Amino acid sequence: MAVRTPLVLVSGQMQQLQAGDSIPGSTPAYRSTAISTTATTADMIIGCTAAPVTITLMAAATAGAGFTLVIKDQGGNATGANAITIDASGAELIDGALTKDIKSQYGSVSIYCTGTAWGAY
Repeated sequence: MAVRTPLVLVSGQMQQLQAGDSIPGSTPAYRSTAISTTATTADMIIGCTAAPVTITLMAAATAGAGFTLVIKDQGGNATGANAITIDASGAELIDGALTKDIKSQYGSVSIYCTGTAWGAY
């Protein structure tokens, strides 16, 4: 089966997008938080301005295969005692664990979804 790639109109020209491409002229969805929150499919980058906080992921089936999210210690507050915790939904796992922590100042974690589970890189 042939894979169809989406087309976008850029400056009057049709351009074909490939996997991993962003839409030219678009800005990733960014938000900052100083409190624990749940990530949504509208998020691409969450900057944490305080710690400790917990970022809870939505269900992997809701996110869908290929969804990616960056979680960043924007405030430089994460330490071993004040971690930013990324919590998978329910019994879902992130690389085999229920949670993943950011424990270093200005650290970040990139998360991806397989459609049934989460991975980090």
